Amino acid sequence: MRHRFAWALGAATALAVPSATASTAVMTRYFDDVARAAYEKGEPAEALQAFLLVDALTPTPLSAFNVG
Repeated sequence: MRHRFAWALGAATALAVPSATASTAVMTRYFDDVARAAYEKGEPAEALQAFLLVDALTPTPLSAFNVG
């Protein structure tokens, strides 16, 4: 019985990981779009907040550059 539970838990965890990754990618893209729109409107404080969220979700050299 324990073996079946452990297998089911492992399978559920493995299936959840791609979903979490996709969700993170969607949120990252959304906040990147928000940041760029705010910057184009001349709202640097709002753009910075959104870029900080992008960097927190998916830290990369580009997101660090956008935060400045």
